[in-house]
Amino acid sequence: MTGMALERLVQPLQEATKLETRQFTVMLGLRAAAATFIPLLLGACWGHPEFHWAGIAGFVATTSDKGGAYATRARTFFALLLAGSSAVVLGSFVGPSLWASVLVTFVVVSTGALVRVLGNEAISVGTVTSVMFLIAQAQPAHGVAASLERGGLNAAGVAWAALLALVVWPVRQFSPARKAVAACFDALAAHVDQLAAQLSEAGSRSWHTLHQKDHTMVRAAIENARTHLTAIRGNTRGMNDKLSWLLGLVQTCDQTFGRIVALTDVLESAGPGQLPVPIRKELDRQLSQIAHACRALATFAIDENEKAPVPRAEISATTLVQQVKDADALEPLKRAQLAHAGELLGAIDAALETVAPVTNPAKDERAPWWVTLRSAIGLESVEFRHALRVAVLVAGSVAVVGALNIEHGFWATITMLVVLQPHAPATFMRSLQRVGGTVLGSLLAILITAVVPPAALLPVCAVMAAVSVSVIQVNYALYAALLTPTFLLLAQLNGLDHRLAGLRAMTNIAAGVVALIASRLLWPTTEKTRIGDELAKAVEALRVLFHVTSRRPRAPDAELEAARRRFGLLVGNADVSLQRLVAERTLSEQELEPLITLPLYLRRFCWSAIALMSLPTETPLPETLVQAFDGALDELAGALREKRPPRELSSMGVESELKDTLLQGQVARLMQHLQAIHDAEKRLVFHHAVATQVPVAALP
Repeated sequence: MTGMALERLVQPLQEATKLETRQFTVMLGLRAAAATFIPLLLGACWGHPEFHWAGIAGFVATTSDKGGAYATRARTFFALLLAGSSAVVLGSFVGPSLWASVLVTFVVVSTGALVRVLGNEAISVGTVTSVMFLIAQAQPAHGVAASLERGGLNAAGVAWAALLALVVWPVRQFSPARKAVAACFDALAAHVDQLAAQLSEAGSRSWHTLHQKDHTMVRAAIENARTHLTAIRGNTRGMNDKLSWLLGLVQTCDQTFGRIVALTDVLESAGPGQLPVPIRKELDRQLSQIAHACRALATFAIDENEKAPVPRAEISATTLVQQVKDADALEPLKRAQLAHAGELLGAIDAALETVAPVTNPAKDERAPWWVTLRSAIGLESVEFRHALRVAVLVAGSVAVVGALNIEHGFWATITMLVVLQPHAPATFMRSLQRVGGTVLGSLLAILITAVVPPAALLPVCAVMAAVSVSVIQVNYALYAALLTPTFLLLAQLNGLDHRLAGLRAMTNIAAGVVALIASRLLWPTTEKTRIGDELAKAVEALRVLFHVTSRRPRAPDAELEAARRRFGLLVGNADVSLQRLVAERTLSEQELEPLITLPLYLRRFCWSAIALMSLPTETPLPETLVQAFDGALDELAGALREKRPPRELSSMGVESELKDTLLQGQVARLMQHLQAIHDAEKRLVFHHAVATQVPVAALP
C-alpha cells in the first residue's frame, strides 16, 4: 500500500517536470521580449507609463502564436486585436462597480471558455480575451476616454506583435505546410522501419505497438498536414501549383499508408518468424526501399521546386515471387499469403510513383462555426460544463477580491482561469505546474533583487521574458518559474516591495487549491461515462469500413480512404478518452485492461479488413457472412452505448463455405479479432450497471 501511495505521488511530479527539449523556441522568446519591452521603453522615454498596456498585449499575443499556416496566424492576431481590445475597454469601464464587474466577468469568461470548441486558435483568443478583461477590471479606469485609450494601446500592442511575427520575422506561407507534409512521410518511414525490425529476429516490439502507437502517429501526421493545407486553401484564390502538389503528396501518403496497413496484416498472419531466412531478408530489403522512398518524398515536400522530378521508388517483388516459388517446404496458405504480400509491394510501388498534383480537392466538410458553437450549448456538453465552471469560479473570485479589497487579488483570479481545464486530471496537472513554478519563480525574484542593482533590473527582465517564452513548450512549470520573476521585477522598477514575491506565491497556491476543488464539485466530467460512446462511434465507423472492404466488385479508392480516415479519427478520439480515464486514477489495472484492449483490436480488425479488400480474388463473401459481421458490429456498438454486456457470438466454421484458401484465412482472422473485441466488452465490469442475460446471436 505504501509503494502504491508513493507511486501516486511521484508519477504526477514526473509528468509535471517532464521536458520536451525539442520544443525550445528561441525566436519566439526574442519576439516576445521585443513585443513586450520596446513599448515599455518607449513609455519610459516619453513619460507615458500607460504604454505598459501595449507591452502586456504584445506579450500575450506573442505567446498565443502557436505557429502553423500563415493565414491562420494572421486571423488569430486579428481576432486578438478585436476581442482583446474590446475586453480591455469593457473591463476598464465596469471596474469601478463590483456587481457590474461580477456580471460582465461571468459573460466574458464563459464565452471565452466555450469558444474552445472551435479549435486551438479559438482557445488562445478566448483565454487571452478573458485575461485582458480581468487585468483591466482589476485596475479600473476613470471615464470612457481612459477606457478607450487603454483599448487603443492594447490594439497597438497586438498589432506590434503581429508585425514582428508576420513581417519582421516573416514566415513563408507554405513553409509550415511543407514541413507538415514532410512529417507525414517521415512518420510513415518510421512505421515501415519498425515493421522491418519486427520481421527480423532482433525485432523487440510487439505487433500491438505497430497496430496502435504507430497507426496513431501516422494518422495524426496526415491530419495535421490536411489542416495546414485547408487553412492555406481557404485564404488562396483558386489552386496554385504549390498547393496542388502538396495536396497530391498528402493523398499519396494516405494511399501508401493504406497499402502498408494491408501488408502489415498479411505479414503478421504469415508468421514471419517461421519463414525461410532468404525470404525474410528479401522482405526486409523491400521494406528498406519503401522507407527510403518515403524519406525521399519528405525531402521533396520541403524543396521549393515543384518542377523537380519526383523521387522514384525502387521497389520490386520479382525476387520475392521467385523465392516463394522455389521454397518447396512452404505450406499452401503461407505461399498464398506471401504471393499476396508481393502484390501489395507492387501496389505500394505504384502509389509512391504516381505522385501528381490535386487540381480538384474534396471540400472541407467541417460545419460552420456557429453550428459548432450552438451544438456545444447544453449541460450534456463537456465544453459547456467547463465554461460554466470557469465562469462561476472566476466571477466568484472577482466578487470576493472586490468585497474584501484583497491586494493583487487578480493574480488569484487569473490563475483560476488559466489552470481550470475541461477535465479534472488536466486541471490537477496544470495547477501543480502553475503553483510549483510560481513558488520557485517568487524565490528567484527575491534572489535577483538581492544581487542585481535596481538600474539593471529592466535588462534582466527582458532576458527573463525571452527565456521564459522560449521554454513555454518545453515545460509549463519551467515557463511559470521564469515568467513570475519577470513581472514581479517589472512591478518593482519604481521601488522594491519584498512582500510581492510572497504574496504572488500565496495567491497562486490558494487559487490552485480552489480550482482543484471546483473541478471536482462543479459539474464534474469523468471519462468513465464518456468512453463507451467514443468506442461505440469507432465500432460504427468500423462497420462502415467493413462494408466497403467486403464489397465485390471493389469499392473505389476514394471511398476506402474516406472510411479508413473516419475510423482512424474516431478510434483516436477513443484513445484520448482512455488516456484521460487513466489519468483520473479511478479504475484498477484489471478494470482498465479491457479498455486498453478494445482500441487495439478495433485497429487490428480495420487492418485485416483492408487486407481483405486487397486480396487477389473477385470471389464475393457469402451474403450471410457479411450480414453476420454487420450484425455483430452493430451489437457491439449498441452494447457500448447502452453500457451492457454484448450478446454471445458463436462460429459455425467459415472454412466449409469458402473455397479460396487466402480468403478463408483472412475471414478467420477477422473473426478472431471480432471475438477479441467481444470478449473485451464482456470484461467491462465497471461499465455494466447490471450484467443481464440477453439472447444469443449466432455468427456464421
